[in-house]
Amino acid sequence: MGSNRLKKGSRCCNIDWLQVYLEEDLTYYPMNAEFFERAGWSVKVREYSTPIYNEVFELRDKQGHTLFEICRSPRQTNSKNKVDLPYYACHLRLSNRTCYYDNPVILLRDFLITYKYTFCSITRIDLCLDFIKFDSGIDPRDFIRRYMAHTYAKINQGRLNSFAADEWHGRVWESLAWGSPSSVVKTKIYNKTKELEEVGDKPYIRQAWLQCGLIDDFKTNTKKKSDGTVFKPTIWRLEFSIKAGGTKVFKMVDESGRKKIDKIMEHHLQTYDGRERCFYMFACLTQCYFRFKKYQPNVRKDRCEDVSLFRFNDIGALQYKIGRPLSERRTGLNLTRLKCQLMKFADETYSEDDRLQVYATISVLEQVQLRDLADNKFDRSYIYALQQILHDASRGKKIDFCNDLRKYQLDYEQERQNSESTAVK
Repeated sequence: MGSNRLKKGSRCCNIDWLQVYLEEDLTYYPMNAEFFERAGWSVKVREYSTPIYNEVFELRDKQGHTLFEICRSPRQTNSKNKVDLPYYACHLRLSNRTCYYDNPVILLRDFLITYKYTFCSITRIDLCLDFIKFDSGIDPRDFIRRYMAHTYAKINQGRLNSFAADEWHGRVWESLAWGSPSSVVKTKIYNKTKELEEVGDKPYIRQAWLQCGLIDDFKTNTKKKSDGTVFKPTIWRLEFSIKAGGTKVFKMVDESGRKKIDKIMEHHLQTYDGRERCFYMFACLTQCYFRFKKYQPNVRKDRCEDVSLFRFNDIGALQYKIGRPLSERRTGLNLTRLKCQLMKFADETYSEDDRLQVYATISVLEQVQLRDLADNKFDRSYIYALQQILHDASRGKKIDFCNDLRKYQLDYEQERQNSESTAVK
């Protein structure tokens, strides 16, 4: 991978939001505000809580800037979750300023390693690209005007929200957003210059613009043309917001938007480790979630001409949709729920050996979620054995975790072999 620093002429692609679901290390528990104060952090405790968590606090650097916000101490019953979270669960969110560091994922990963958090999943990540015009030369405001006039038609995401100023000479469109409230991926294009002017300035975003060459003067937000004249550009932002509770994967899709299961990319921190990987993921998302056709009446959309906007051919961007792992979709298993049941079993067991083995099993299970159980015999026998152990435990049967795990895996393999031999006969 190349340098993570923005430089003049490079794409201004950044993470704008990153929140992860974690589990606290039981040897450090409770990892509350007092814990981090003892570890030398500057801590700001929030006066409010959330519908899910009792405690919210910020961790700040030496200059007083917030790096992380942590929500912890789950409520025993809440309206947001059908299954109660384990007592050591928490959510961590990077501050907006932290997201614009050269590599916020490395910063987060180092923090998790230092304090022995268990990473579970990314609950939300926003990827954005700031630009003045599309690569094809189309002005974003002209693009929006043509789309609203139905000269252009969008592929995927039919639910639209728009915002405009209704002026005498016509509507001045400032933002378009696609996706329903329940959508895993939401797409938005909007006037970022206007937002910073009206909502509140964020100098670190303008610093990113300066580094990429979108502006030449940090104070005035102006840019010089080749002839030396100075103008103030309108900078637009295209943003993908991915809200994916639990383990998700990106599945490659074909021209028609149908899923093709010949290439899968993991939705994990490593996917966004560095600007090049973030930009590649952003480019892949545009192929599916920001794709438009020149509308023709009574003509199928796959036969209509594409609208040329971005040009990402040089990085080999593919079309991806985000979805559940194949293991859950094909077998009907909810592996996240199975993991929660294992955690509960670990909390209730009196055997320290079994408890350690269960924690190791949970780690393996997280890797199992990223593979296709339908094509992996080991994974299927492994899941079967775990289900049988949990079933025995629910009935009060004494559990010898390691031996029972091996026994049930052997039972599964024997039953599979018997079924295959019967089929051959």
